[in-house]
Parts: sequence; C-alpha cells; structure tokens
Amino acid sequence: MKQRKQHSPTSAKGPNAKAGKAIGSPTSAWQQPVTMLVLAVLTLFVYGGATANGLLNWDDNFYITDSTYLKDLSWAGIKDIFSAYLVGNYHPLTLLSYALEYAVAGRIDPVLMHTTNILLHALNTALVYVLGKRLLQDHWGGVITALLFALHPMHVESVAWIAERKDVLYTCFFLLSTLAYLRYAEGKNAGALVASLVFFTMALMSKSAAAALAPLLFVLDYWLGRKLTVRLVLEKLPYFALAIGFGIVALSSQAGAMQENFAPHFPLLQRPLVVGYALAFYVVRFVFPYGLSAIHPYPIDPGEAITPFVGPAIGVVLVLGSILWFAYRDRRYWRLTVTGILFFLITLAMVLQFLPVGRAIVAERYTYVPYIGLSLIVARLVVDAWRSGAGRSSWMPYLPAAILAITLIIFTGITVQRITVWKDSFSLFADMLSKYPEDGLTHYNRGLTNFYQKNYKASITDYDACVKYKPDCAPCYFNRGLSYKELGDMQKVIRDMDLAINYRPGYADAFRNRGNAKAMLQDYPGSIADFTTALGYTPQDTNILVNRGLSYHFSTDPENACSDWRTAAQVGSRKAAGLVRDQCK
Repeated sequence: MKQRKQHSPTSAKGPNAKAGKAIGSPTSAWQQPVTMLVLAVLTLFVYGGATANGLLNWDDNFYITDSTYLKDLSWAGIKDIFSAYLVGNYHPLTLLSYALEYAVAGRIDPVLMHTTNILLHALNTALVYVLGKRLLQDHWGGVITALLFALHPMHVESVAWIAERKDVLYTCFFLLSTLAYLRYAEGKNAGALVASLVFFTMALMSKSAAAALAPLLFVLDYWLGRKLTVRLVLEKLPYFALAIGFGIVALSSQAGAMQENFAPHFPLLQRPLVVGYALAFYVVRFVFPYGLSAIHPYPIDPGEAITPFVGPAIGVVLVLGSILWFAYRDRRYWRLTVTGILFFLITLAMVLQFLPVGRAIVAERYTYVPYIGLSLIVARLVVDAWRSGAGRSSWMPYLPAAILAITLIIFTGITVQRITVWKDSFSLFADMLSKYPEDGLTHYNRGLTNFYQKNYKASITDYDACVKYKPDCAPCYFNRGLSYKELGDMQKVIRDMDLAINYRPGYADAFRNRGNAKAMLQDYPGSIADFTTALGYTPQDTNILVNRGLSYHFSTDPENACSDWRTAAQVGSRKAAGLVRDQCK
C-alpha cells in the first residue's frame, strides 16, 4: 500500500512529507498572484535591454520590413492574413499581432515589437510558475521552474528576435491550454475542456509546434494518476484532430518554401545518430549553455565519416537512461522523472531533424517549451534536498540550492550579454561567424546586409567567403554580381551571372542581369538573347520587355523594339508607354 502511495504525484515530494505539505500549500490567497507579478517584473528587468535592439536582415525582413500583411487591417486584409503562407509557415495570429502593432504605431516600430515579445515572455514565465506549482504541488518548485524558464540563455533567441514572435505567442496559448486541461482533469469541468481546446487552436494558429500538446496530454494524465480508459482517449480526439489538421496545413505551407533546402540528407539508418546528436546538444546546453549562436550547422556533410554523431548519441542515451534507472530505484521520483523527460522529448520531437529541414542541426529557440520538463525535475530535487535539511546542522542538503542560485546568476549574465548580440544584423552575423567562420550562408547574409548598406566592397568580400565554403550557392554568385554592377564592373557581373546560371539553370533574374550587363557593354545581340531566355521564365516581366526593346532599338531594329514596348505598355508599364509615344510611329 505504501508502494502505491509513493507513485502518486503529491507523494513524490521527498522524505520529509510533513515539511513538504507545509511548504507546498499556499499560505494566503495572494501568494500566487504576487509571485506571478514578481517573476514577471524580474523577467522584464532582465530583458529590458532588448527594447534598444532593431530589426534584422534575418527573417525580420520577410515578416516585418518587406511584409505586405502589416498595413491592412480591413476585413479583406485580415482574410489575407488567415490564408497566408509566409516563409514556409502558417501562423495567422502571429502575423495579426504584427499588423496590430503597425496599426497602433502607424509605422514599423521595433521598440514596440520588442516590448511585445518581452511582455509575452514575462507572461509565459508567470504561467510556467502556475504550471510548475500545480504539477509539483509546491510553491517553491513552481518558482524554480519559472526562474529557469525566464533566465535560461537558450531562450534569448525566442524573445530578442522579433521574427520569433511565434515562439512566445504560441507558448502563451499552449500554457493556458495546458492549465485549463489540468483544471478539467482534476475536476471534470467541461467548460475548462472547451477553454483548453480554444487556447490550443489559438496556439496552433501561432505556430504549428503547438501540436505537441495532443500527445503530451497523455503524459499529464499519467502524472495525475488517471487510468487509461476509452473515455480518456476519446476526450483527446478533438486535440489530435486539430493537431493533424494544422499539421497538414503546415506541410502544405512548407512545400512551397523548400525549393532550395539546404538540409543535408543523411541515409535513413544514420538519422537516429543525427537525432541523438541533437538531443545531446539540448541536454548539455540545459546545464552548460556555451557556444551559443543563432545558427548551428551540421558538423559533417552526408558521405563523410559519421564519427561526430556517435559519441553524443551514445552519451545522451546513457545519461537519460541513468537518470531513469536511479529514479526507478528510488521510486519517489520515478513518475516525476518520466513525466519531465517525456515532456522534454515530446515537445522537442518535431524539430529533432529525423526528417531534415533547413541547414541547422539544432536551434536554441526550439528549447523554449521543452526545457520546462527538465526544469520540473531540477525544481523537485532542489526543494526536496532543502526540505530534508530542516532541523539538521549539515550543510549538504542546502548545496543544491546554492548551486542553483549561482547557476541562475550566471545564466542571467549570459542572457543579458546574448541580448546585445541581437542588437542589429552586423552584431548577430559577427557572433555567428565567430562560432562558425566557415558557414558560407552566414557570409551570404552579412554580404546582403552590407549590400543594403551600400558597402559594396565589403559585401563582395563576404560573397567571396560564401562561394569559398559553399561553391554551389547560386544566390551568392548572383548577389556578388549585383555588387560588382554597383561598382561598374560589367565583366565581373557577366562572370558571376554565368556562375549563378551554371548552378541554377533556370535563374531568370541572372539572365536578366547578364542581359543588362551585356547591353551596357553594347553587346546587343547577347543581351537580346539573355532577355529572351529570361522572358521564357517570366513572360509578363515589363522591365525585361522594356530592356529588350532598348537593345533592339540600339541594334537599329525599331520594329521589334516597338513590339516589346507595346506589349509592356499593354501590361501596364508607364515607361514602355512613353517609349511607344516618343519612338514608335
């Protein structure tokens, strides 16, 4: 009988059950709201520096600067937002939040956008406290869980990057849905179940990663001691229906964004090692967050020796296996350990690169929710160790709390430093290249940033590095050619467009720019040939029609010149209409 009691959530508090009850129970009605407020204020204080950061040439341009969805909050505009796929994602509530900010400020306001992210992180911290307190049945357990969530350096990417609004927004609804479900599960409150489903839907409309909540509910049932019954399964069907439905939408949205997928495709039998490597990275960085970067490329390419994957994969299996073994032997922590590890694994499962997507093997933002599971375990152990020291002169029971306090101070320092890394594109790319100097695509992005700043020589230097480390990168050659164009070196423009076309034969823009360069060198037959090829891919491009018409004009072929200009004028080109009026009789 005692054995069964040790397995219940409320009895997994450690050896001193009496003390546990005293500490775990609320001392007053205002304890929880006051604690939530204090944790939120602390979070705002730590992340306050992020409001001085700007927009980045790192997805912020797609979501904010160049987005067509920010400026229209009419019914038609909102309809467009809820039918939009952007950068391979479907997250209408995230886009709507940007549009609302634009409506409030009347412009793109980085300070307001960063403030929103920080406020959402502070709210999430308060919600994590409530979740930790409810699951652990312990006030201080909830506080520790929330502090680890608020201050962990791996979470900076999700908060300090405006384009990652989807992380902090979906997590808010994810936590609200989880808390509502726990209320239902503990009291069979049908209204709470409906609220949970509503919040779950909103989480899915913020980021598809919220789908992990559906299987996670079974883990929460296990923690609560609910028996697996037909009714228990049936009540999860709406969650799985929503998760599958939004999953299909997510796959559809990503299909159009995978035309140039930089993810290495390892053989199926090697992918478990890739997953093991990623898991090892996340577990180690939970304790030792070092070498942080906005990008963590694959350590090897397909076909190379897989040795770098073997050690971490074996190591993470041994570590997690040992933790479970010790928990099973102690029994008091078995249910908590299983719950915490499954929470971690389930919420991380979709981004473990078993099916490779993107060029990064891991990403720090992916830990934003999963680390809650590991934090619950740490919180329980620290609280129980402290409690076991009550009335004893030994300092050993207080050592875990001291280590945790020092760790949180260090975490805070790293977090504040990492916030400054996200200040602007140059500081971000400099940090990335300090960790991974041979990452060609980071050089490409910095080169693009230099180009926008009209630092053309600096952009060429970055593109040179890009093609050195990634010689098949057609956009690198193309953009280097554009930089040479701004410097007036048309021969190098033609050379780079040749290379771009070599690696991407249907590169319409490369044909167009090569045609422009040839025209500037008065190679009109060559330019006409390139413009004609480009029009084969984009037949309604009025700029190409106008420029081919000019090449015909300077080749003393007025008939074809006027034909191109008339076609462009019919499509709506004012420049072509003017040329027709002035040059064509």
